[in-house]
Amino acid sequence: MIDSWPGRGNTNHAKVPTEISYSHNGATWGYDIPPNGIRHGFFKLLLDVNAAATQYDNPRLATSNPQSMESSYANIPLPTGKTAVETTTDYLKLLYTHLMKILRQRLIRTLDNTPIQFVLTTPAIWSHEAQNATCQAAKDAGFTSRAGDTLTMVSEPEAAASYCLKEIYHERSNSDSPLEVGFLLPRRSVLGLTKS
Repeated sequence: MIDSWPGRGNTNHAKVPTEISYSHNGATWGYDIPPNGIRHGFFKLLLDVNAAATQYDNPRLATSNPQSMESSYANIPLPTGKTAVETTTDYLKLLYTHLMKILRQRLIRTLDNTPIQFVLTTPAIWSHEAQNATCQAAKDAGFTSRAGDTLTMVSEPEAAASYCLKEIYHERSNSDSPLEVGFLLPRRSVLGLTKS
């Protein structure tokens, strides 16, 4: 699991904020955004142009732009001159670069010969257009740039269920009452990236 992020020093966290900032020095992301940097968050919600805001959304979303939260995400501010897809691609490119740097440090001798299956999740209610936009942004960010690497898109509930079933299988295979052969597939090395 990757839990070290730029801007966090020696402090580890399982998640990194989905925020990006642009300046004359380029883009910064997550914890690496300086305190005075203009943060752009929630941009990925604009990948689904038909999504409506709901009472279950992150409260920070409403406080960032309260007038727009009555019925739509349409007024979420984007960086000047950038679309939601471009902003998402930029963020994912920074994430991918960091990910590969960490993997290169950990898998010094084997990374170049090890294909990676990347799994990106999207909300279950997202349209096919939004799922496709997310997939294309990830590809444009480099997630399938190495020979043999693949990218799979799954819904968040499907990813959660798959994880739970694999954990149950793993626990049972090490106990006195394993599951029947063929009930679940064996564990595979998969890197999961959530879009939340």
